[in-house]
Amino acid sequence: MTELPYTGAPDALVRGSADAAGIDLRITEAISMQAGESKMVGTGVNVAIPTGHFGLVVVRSSLGMKGLTLANAAGIIDSDYRGEIKVALHSFVAIDLAAGERVAQMIVVPFAVLTPVNVDVLDDTARGQGGFGSTGTA
Repeated sequence: MTELPYTGAPDALVRGSADAAGIDLRITEAISMQAGESKMVGTGVNVAIPTGHFGLVVVRSSLGMKGLTLANAAGIIDSDYRGEIKVALHSFVAIDLAAGERVAQMIVVPFAVLTPVNVDVLDDTARGQGGFGSTGTA
């Protein structure tokens, strides 16, 4: 198991279960949001994500069902960022959130470092330029 160093409260980063992919992120202060409002909220946590990985921040599904989402759909935390993790929330309904409430999850994901190379032609595939729905619905 690889460790994820962080600063903040000792129990600031926890998983909902031993096999959970996401690490819960909590807000540091109580907030009230009106329908259609967006707010940037702090988590009180700074992390040191390993090189070759990034943190993917997504809304917790239980809050998504209540009308709360991320204003930017998902957030990316680069491995060289050491500032506080903040979450941009958007609410479709009026909602009150307590300090310490879990609002998002961070999943640490490996990625490939690729160098963009401009070419004249891309290789051909069976799908080609087929876009949305081009591979069927079943």
